[in-house]
Amino acid sequence: AIHHQPRVALFYAQRAFVKLRLKQEALALEDLRLAQEVAPNESTIYYHLGQLREEKGELRLALENYQKAKALGAEEHGLDFKIDTLEAKIVR
Repeated sequence: AIHHQPRVALFYAQRAFVKLRLKQEALALEDLRLAQEVAPNESTIYYHLGQLREEKGELRLALENYQKAKALGAEEHGLDFKIDTLEAKIVR
């Protein structure tokens, strides 16, 4: 689908999600950056970036991305909990 419609951010985000689950963090990050270029105000992209950063232990970057996702209207289940948990971890 990406080859036929390279300007659809959702395709990159979905592929990044799969790569993230397969522990292919570098490839997932590449797809998420491409998705950001296509749709810089898409909350799902920042949510997935937050997941990636959190899994890599980059808690401040994860928090920033989750907060951006929320500011853009993300409604992913557990987002507020993730933000609260990371804020508590970072403050320590």
